[in-house]
Amino acid sequence: MKLSRECYIITYKQNKAYKSISQIKGLEIYYSSKKQKYITAYFDTADKERILKELKEIKGITEFGPTRLDQAEMDINL
Repeated sequence: MKLSRECYIITYKQNKAYKSISQIKGLEIYYSSKKQKYITAYFDTADKERILKELKEIKGITEFGPTRLDQAEMDINL
């Protein structure tokens, strides 16, 4: 059984928002920068609707959206 997961970038303006984000069930924080105030997080696509609804209700979040690294048309040359 393969799980489908999505990666989102979440930016916030208050440290209280970070605490609220970290308590969302099913949301796994992969990386966070408290200085630049953003989080990279993964979650299962089955929980997507519930998690996005919870993110919309948290005060202090400036924006959130999917990362572009998972898109097929993204070409990164190293």
